[in-house]
Amino acid sequence: MKKYIAIGLVLLAIIVVPVGVVQAQTLATSYNQQLINLLREQIQVLTQILQKLLARQTTANWQTYSFNNYQFLYPSGWVANPLSNGATFAVDGEHVGSLRCPIREVGYEAWDIESQTREIKQAGKTYKVELWNLKDRDRKAASDFSLIFINRDDFQQSCELGVATGKNYDPKIAQQIYSSVAIQNTPVSTSLVPIIKNNWGVSFTKSPNWNLISDTGDRIELKQVSGDSVGDTIDISYISGTSITTSDTKFGTVTYYYDESNQRWMTNVRQSEKTGETLSPIATPYIYYPYTADGLPVLVGAGRWATFIIPLSHSTFLKLHIDGSGKTKPLDDLLRTIKKI
Repeated sequence: MKKYIAIGLVLLAIIVVPVGVVQAQTLATSYNQQLINLLREQIQVLTQILQKLLARQTTANWQTYSFNNYQFLYPSGWVANPLSNGATFAVDGEHVGSLRCPIREVGYEAWDIESQTREIKQAGKTYKVELWNLKDRDRKAASDFSLIFINRDDFQQSCELGVATGKNYDPKIAQQIYSSVAIQNTPVSTSLVPIIKNNWGVSFTKSPNWNLISDTGDRIELKQVSGDSVGDTIDISYISGTSITTSDTKFGTVTYYYDESNQRWMTNVRQSEKTGETLSPIATPYIYYPYTADGLPVLVGAGRWATFIIPLSHSTFLKLHIDGSGKTKPLDDLLRTIKKI
């Protein structure tokens, strides 16, 4: 690599010197002007070649970050902090980048955007990678910044990498990260794995890219170890009682119980106090949908990212909850396999 760069610099010097001589002598003939233009074009082409060679050299010692089915290079001086839905990156304690999966649903109407797009074809699927260089139109922001989108048109499978504002912001770094984005080829087995819980009286199946990491009798926990959302967790609890309650700081509290007189499930909802007003709980029937593989009713709980409640009887319940990246399809898939034994 160093040899090619040295040769390029020598050639650039050979070309630049005649241009300086020609310009210094103020040659006005059309022939000399054409020569100058030709030499300038050659300089431009050679400069682009050198820039590409230098770019390859500067990323040679970069690190690789992988998340879901995607991977990209990032500077060796960046420190990555993995999160359940992506990662943050810092240099000497200063935040320089954030990876979010899926992407944020926000607009950038106040910004001028210069964009590039390329496509990656992998296993019969096309993935779109986009680079946005954003400039604040009104100059109210601290600095410009860049966004790299992966698969933005498929929200559940999308990722967004922001190269943050601040003294460490460098658009060339964003360009190099964008150019390095790749799709990992990690085929996953489709054979489902059965789990039988005799003490609960139920069985279900899990995908092979989810491992059973805990079983305490009344609660089991699964963790995704490969595929799109590594690190996501599903917990399933067996709960006894005349009612079951789930809560969430954003969506409030919901309680379910069986009304013997009406012969149907009822819900008793206390709304979250967004305005500070305390609302009286209102009991209303819940029309349960969907059903499990055995036709058991499914009630929707309050916890994020998704919580489902399956009444096994009027006083025993299964509570299923998924947490992590925000993708809930694995829980839906598991839900539909639950059967009584």
